[in-house]
Amino acid sequence: MLTPPEPRGDRAASAVELAAPNPWWPQIFKQESVRLCRALHCQPDMLEHIGSTAVAGLVARPVVDIAIGTGPCAPLDTIAAIVDLGYASLGATADPARLLFRRRHSQSFDLEVIEFGGARWRDHLLLRDYLRGRPAACARYAADKRAATADGATYAAAKAAALEALLTAARTAG
Repeated sequence: MLTPPEPRGDRAASAVELAAPNPWWPQIFKQESVRLCRALHCQPDMLEHIGSTAVAGLVARPVVDIAIGTGPCAPLDTIAAIVDLGYASLGATADPARLLFRRRHSQSFDLEVIEFGGARWRDHLLLRDYLRGRPAACARYAADKRAATADGATYAAAKAAALEALLTAARTAG
C-alpha cells in the first residue's frame, strides 16, 4: 500500500496548496537526479520521478517526488550524502526500510529511499504509469486531491483512500 508521508514540522501547520500542472517538472527531476546520482555514486535507473509531478496534466503540490532505490536497508553513507545535499531527514517511519527526506529551496523536493524493485518501488511506478495512461482516472484523482486540501492537517489521510483505490485499479488493469 502506498501511504503518503504524514505532515511534519512546518507542513503540518500550513494548508496544502495544489499547483497547476507544470511542464517543467520532468526537467526539474532530471536536473536533481543528476545531482543526486553524483553524490550517491549511483546509476540514473536507481532514481524515479514519482508522485503527481510525474504525471503530465495533474495538479500537484509544487514538490517533486523522487524515489531512490537501494538495497533492503539504505547504507549510512547514502543518508549522509543526502543530508550533505541540503535535504532534511523526516525521521523514522512505520516501515524501517523507508526513509524520507525533504529539501525546501527555490524548488522543493521530497525523497523516499526504498528498496529498489521492492513492493513499494513497484507500486510507485505502477500507479504513476497507470495515471499517465488514463486521463479519466487522472481527473478523478485531481478532484480527490482538491477535496483533500480542505484541511491541510488531514491531506495525507484523505488522499490515502484515493491512492489505494487507484493502486487497486492499476493492479487489476495489469
